[in-house]
Amino acid sequence: MSASDLVHIEIGGARFAVPKGEVLLACIQYIVRDEVPVLGRFCWSNECGNCEMSVAKTEELLPTRTRGCQTLVEEGMRVSELGPDLRYWIRHKLT
Repeated sequence: MSASDLVHIEIGGARFAVPKGEVLLACIQYIVRDEVPVLGRFCWSNECGNCEMSVAKTEELLPTRTRGCQTLVEEGMRVSELGPDLRYWIRHKLT
């Protein structure tokens, strides 16, 4: 994947380059793909709520609650809070 296919986001203070045009849940799966090939306990269809997180887009000062399976990633997004399931899967990548 080339640099032009990636955007930069921040999760819990750590910066990551993730695929452009994907939803945040898929981007987290991309970040942990070497250690965790498949994330568990997520419906990917906005029903279970296990992928809830707080996200602030570049132009926003305060984060809003959203579901990672429905939110497209944007350059400069800041994820400040993850639900317990997501926090578990990415904990080893956070600072």
